[in-house]
Amino acid sequence: MHDRTIEERLRTSLRSEADALPLTITADELGRRLLIRRRERRDRRVGWLAAGIAAIAAGTVLTLALGPFRTVDVAITPLPSLLPTSAPSTASPSPEPTPRVIDPLGSVREAVLLRAIGSDHHRPDSFEVSVFDPVTSASRIVATFPGTILPTDGWLEGGEGRPTISLSGYVALPFTRGPNADETHLSVLVVDVRSPEMAPLILDRYSQPMWGPSEHLAVQHAGSSQVEVYESRSGFHQPAGNPDPVSVVAWSTGEGTRFIGTRDDAWGTVDFEGEFTPTSDLPPTFARTGVARPTGVAGHTLGMGCDAGPTGGECVLVESRAPGDHVAVWHRDSEGTVLGDHLWAVDGRTVLLLLDYGGDQGRQRVEFVHASEPESRSIIGTVDLPTSGAILGIASEPVPGQPSVAAIGDHDGRVYAFIYDGGVVRSVGNTPSNLTPWFLGWADDPEPYDPD
Repeated sequence: MHDRTIEERLRTSLRSEADALPLTITADELGRRLLIRRRERRDRRVGWLAAGIAAIAAGTVLTLALGPFRTVDVAITPLPSLLPTSAPSTASPSPEPTPRVIDPLGSVREAVLLRAIGSDHHRPDSFEVSVFDPVTSASRIVATFPGTILPTDGWLEGGEGRPTISLSGYVALPFTRGPNADETHLSVLVVDVRSPEMAPLILDRYSQPMWGPSEHLAVQHAGSSQVEVYESRSGFHQPAGNPDPVSVVAWSTGEGTRFIGTRDDAWGTVDFEGEFTPTSDLPPTFARTGVARPTGVAGHTLGMGCDAGPTGGECVLVESRAPGDHVAVWHRDSEGTVLGDHLWAVDGRTVLLLLDYGGDQGRQRVEFVHASEPESRSIIGTVDLPTSGAILGIASEPVPGQPSVAAIGDHDGRVYAFIYDGGVVRSVGNTPSNLTPWFLGWADDPEPYDPD
């Protein structure tokens, strides 16, 4: 049975106790707390945006090497941050940007491809990023971007350089920009396949994007040989300057080192403070595509050179200990054979060669070859290409000279075929070059290159 008398007595008692309590939260205090919460939400959105487009500028400005032993000055140019550097005294502290989870898009044997969709290859209708397994031919689309990610004064001319992708999915696409075809400059567009709805970042007047460890992006400033490094989060250490002339060649994964480069005639490392240390025992090289192999053992280099003689010129691939100190000749161009590309094998003692033999009707036979010695060669695989060939990627190389998967294409980064499992060829785009996909990199990072 419900006792209303007991219920009314209980309510009266509770109201009396509540009336005796002091009211400590005023309307002004509630308004102040609401303002703080709004500011926190606003600052958090700014932090997420900056983290999402990988646009926080870090400070190192070095030199992108155009070839071994080229020297230019190192400089420091602090870049502007897209996050507020200070807040009003009445605002609550801005939260740190949420760190991006760096998960690979797939396995190291899978390739990440970029296709331009539409009849106008200068300004495509859209861009499609996919992960492709050369062994099974399985393909899955991971993102599609509208062609309008290119600014209205931008287009793809061809020859801007190879696009590339970071481990977690930031695509860096070089493009041409200008008011007309006679007044142009290069720029780099950065877009996130994990958040395709977000506006892209445009690095105006930059080129030659090169992804490094932990989502760091090195780009070369147009009109100079300076390199600037971007990252996806704030708080990056600003390195000190170095007056010595240094050329940067590749990212390094060695402890305490950031880049591999040259100064005068010496190879060495560049640390996070910008200091160069010469050494012939270089640390491991970061390998986003697997072809970043600047030297062999003991700092030996490969270089193509041509000499003119009384009966004509001869072009040869030479191994050198230092400029002018040649060790061996690995290839000589002949009337029927031209060297399309070359690369150290994983041991740093033998060489991978891509030999163009020419052909008919716009096709040419290309052999991918391993040279265990200058005069000893074995064919890895043979493909037909519509243009001169280039080695775009090596997924892994368990045995020197025997890549598990190799990407073969042209020097603009478009991939035409993959060679795997002892010579099996998987064609991708034996079509006109403007319809062929770009090879962006592997879905996971290959092992660092360290021939020692």
